[in-house]
Amino acid sequence: MDEKIKRIGFIINDSSTDYSKGLVNGMRAACKDFNSTLLIFPVGEYGKSYSQYGYQKRAVASLISKNNLDGLIFSTAVHGAHVSFKKLAKYVHSFSDIPVVNLGTVIPDMPTILTDCEPGLENMITHLIKKHGCKRIALMSAGENSKEAEERTEVYKKTLEKNGIPFDESLILYGFFSYPMAMTALKDYEDEHGNLDFDAIVCLNDYMAYAAVDYCKQHNYSVPDQIKITGFDDIPKTSISDPTISSINQQIETQGYLAMKTISQMIDGEEVISLIKVPSKVRYRQSCGCISLNESHFDYQTESYTVVSEEQSMRNNSSSEWLIRKDQIKTIESYFQNTQGKINLFDFTGNFQFVLTNFDIDAAAIVIYEEPIIMPKMFDHFEIPSKAYVLAAYDNTRNFNYKRDKNTKPFYPGEKLLPEEYMNFHNEPYFVVSLSNGEFQYGYLVYKPGGFDETMYDLIVTMVSHRLSVAFENSKTEEEKAKLDKNNKLLQKISRTDELTKLLNRRGLLELGQESIDLAIKYGKTGLVIFGDMDNLKSINDTYGHDAGDKAIMAIAKILSNAFRKNDIIARIGGDEFAIVATGLDQTSFKKVKEKIDKECEAFSKKTKEDYTLSISLGFTTFHAESFAMSALLLEADAKQYREKRSKKENE
Repeated sequence: MDEKIKRIGFIINDSSTDYSKGLVNGMRAACKDFNSTLLIFPVGEYGKSYSQYGYQKRAVASLISKNNLDGLIFSTAVHGAHVSFKKLAKYVHSFSDIPVVNLGTVIPDMPTILTDCEPGLENMITHLIKKHGCKRIALMSAGENSKEAEERTEVYKKTLEKNGIPFDESLILYGFFSYPMAMTALKDYEDEHGNLDFDAIVCLNDYMAYAAVDYCKQHNYSVPDQIKITGFDDIPKTSISDPTISSINQQIETQGYLAMKTISQMIDGEEVISLIKVPSKVRYRQSCGCISLNESHFDYQTESYTVVSEEQSMRNNSSSEWLIRKDQIKTIESYFQNTQGKINLFDFTGNFQFVLTNFDIDAAAIVIYEEPIIMPKMFDHFEIPSKAYVLAAYDNTRNFNYKRDKNTKPFYPGEKLLPEEYMNFHNEPYFVVSLSNGEFQYGYLVYKPGGFDETMYDLIVTMVSHRLSVAFENSKTEEEKAKLDKNNKLLQKISRTDELTKLLNRRGLLELGQESIDLAIKYGKTGLVIFGDMDNLKSINDTYGHDAGDKAIMAIAKILSNAFRKNDIIARIGGDEFAIVATGLDQTSFKKVKEKIDKECEAFSKKTKEDYTLSISLGFTTFHAESFAMSALLLEADAKQYREKRSKKENE
C-alpha cells in the first residue's frame, strides 16, 4: 500500500506577494520529496483589514484541525505587524493540536525557521557608510508590533554604533511593510523637517524601497547621487526596476523547503532542530550606486564586490510578464461581462467547471453552508456550521464532474475539509479560500491553481464569491415567489419577447430553452445550443443609421426563423446577438443549416441592393446529460462563435 500523503497547511496573509510566492515555490519543490499535499490558507493580516470586509478571509482558518491536516506552517513574519507579539503568539498556539512550524519570528515552544538578517543588514549598512560615505541613514521600519522589524532595528542601531555614528530616533520612519504607507511616512517627514535631510534610506522590505525611489523621483531627489536606497527581500523585480534595487536576499525558497522538511519530520515523530537560521546575503545594485545607471544588463555585486550577471530568463520574463497578465485580465473580463445577468444556484453550478477551467484550474470544489453566516466585524475565530454541502466539484485530470442534487448529503467541515470522493489531493499546492460577500459567509472554495498570476486568482475568487451570493439570493427569491403566485401567461409571453424581432428575448431563451433541453435529456436526446453574432452591425449603424441597422437585425431574425425548424427555440439575446436551442440537431445538420443561412443572407443583400453584406457568425456546442445548464452552454457556444468571427476578419 502506498504511503499516506501528508496534508500540510500553510497560513499566509496574502498569497500574491513575492515573499509568499517564494515560500510556496520552495514548498512546492518539497511536496514530492516528503510525499505531501500543501493546502494554502490566505487569511489576511491578523488584527488588520485593509478593506471593509477583508477580515472575512480569516474564516477558513477555522478549518485547520487535526481532522483536516497533519501539520501546519505559519508565516508570522508578515502576520503580526498590527498586533502585539504576545497576542500573535497566542493565536499561533491556538492551532497546536497539530504539529506547527513557524516562519519568520521566534515563537516560544515552536520550531522556527527564519532569516538571519544580521549578516546581510549589517553588511548593507556598513557598505553605505564605508563604501559610499553615508552619515545620516534613515531606517524605513514596520512599526512597534513587528518582532521582525524590532530585531532588524537593533541590527541597524548596533551597526551605526560600530561605525561611530550616533543613533537618531527621528530617522526611524514607519512604512508598515507597505508601499502607500511608506510614501506617507516620507511625506510626513519632509513636511516636518522641510526636506529629506538624510543621504540613505535602508528599507526593511522591497515594497517600501520602491516607495522611497518613487517618492524621490517625484520630489526631485536624485537616486543614488543624493539619496541611496536599499531594500530587503530581493524580490525578482529588484533586478529589473529603474533603478535596480540594492537588496538583501533572504533565500526565501530555501526557507519554504526547510519548513516542509521540518513539519514532515515532526509528523513522522522525528526530532527536529528548534531554530534554523538561514543567512541573508547582500545584492548591491544601482540604487546604492554600485552598478552604473548606464548599465543595460542586470548585474549585482556580492559582499566581496564580485559582479554577478542575472540570468537571461529574468530579462525575458520581465518583458513578457505584462503580455501574459494582459491576456489573463482579458479572460477575467470576459467572464465578468458574460455573467451580468440574473443567475441562480442552478446556473452557477452549470457553468462552474467551464468558468474555472478557463482560468487554468484543473480541479476545484465549492462548499456552501446550509445558510449564510453573518459576520459583521473582525473576528479571531469562525464557528463552522454543523452542516455544509458540496455545491459543485470537478477534476479534469480524472474526468470527474459533480453538481449538487437532492441526494447530496451534508457533512461537517470541522471533521473533513471535503468528502473523499470529490477531490484527489496530489503532491502539489492547493488553495482553501473563504467565499463571502459583505457581512455574509457562504462557504469556501478548494482549488488547484494553474498558470495564472496569484493576484489574478485573488480577483477570480472575489468574483466567484459575488456570483455565488447573487445566485444564492436569487434562488431563495425564486423559491419564495413560486410559493406566492403564478405568473400571468400573457405578461410572461410579453416579458419573453423581443420587441423588434418578435423572437424570444434572453429571458425567454433561458426559460424556454432550458425547458426544451431538460425535456430532451429526460427522453435521452441531445442537441445543439448555437450562438450567433451579426457581422459589422456597428458599421451599418454608423454608416447608414440605426433604421438600417434595425432592418438588418429583423432580416437576420427572419432568415434564422426560416432556416431552423418550428420547434427550435430562437431568440435575440442582445443588440446583435442571437441564440438557438435545437433538439436533435448534430454537427452535420448544423453545417447544412449554416449553408442555408449564408445563402439567404447573400440573397437578401442582392435583392435589397444594400451597400452592405448581411452575415452572421455562428458557433455551437452540444448539450447532453453531463452538460445541460443554459448559461454555461451559451458561454461555450459564444467562444466558438468568436473563433469563427476572428477567422473571418483574418481572411478579409
